[in-house]
Amino acid sequence: MAQQYSVLELNCAVKVLAGQHFLQEAHLDHLFYLDSDIYVWHDLIDVVSFLQTNDWVMTPHFTHPYPADDCLPNERVTLRSGLYNAGFFATKPGENARAIFNWWAGHMRNECYYDFAEGMGVDQNWLNLLPILFSGVKVWEDPGANLAYWNLHERNLSFVHKSYWVNETFRLRFAHISGYSFDQAQSISRHQNRYQWQDQP
Repeated sequence: MAQQYSVLELNCAVKVLAGQHFLQEAHLDHLFYLDSDIYVWHDLIDVVSFLQTNDWVMTPHFTHPYPADDCLPNERVTLRSGLYNAGFFATKPGENARAIFNWWAGHMRNECYYDFAEGMGVDQNWLNLLPILFSGVKVWEDPGANLAYWNLHERNLSFVHKSYWVNETFRLRFAHISGYSFDQAQSISRHQNRYQWQDQP
């Protein structure tokens, strides 16, 4: 795998295999995965509650249409890269979670490429199929979960009573600082041109 993949591709593939290993071998009650560019602001106890009746929790990139303009990201980009964000997921031991990991890991061995012409978005676009192929998959649509450049068109951040809130109603659970570069400090992410920091006080 190290010979056939780039560093980024290998990282995405190994993530799935590592999750599969830990779920099988570590005797966990729950398994949470968060990318290294995610900052948790508030507890994730809701996820534990979801896992009482579900086997897998993941977040969509967005839940409302983008403005009809030429800015990025847009819906076409999301169709190529995946409807759900693989930077976060949670699961628990059980037959269904094992089946999901076995299926996902099987694709990671030879099909974890960045090649949009071939419909390949590393590990992430495989998640498009999860709610169709497997039961017990919870899509967590809380606007405070996985705030990132790809959903700022529908989520406004505010600071009230020493807490961060999204759309004035939902606590900020965690933010995903994807694509930030210190060399381009005024840009929220190198993957988008829709917003700058001065637009998001």
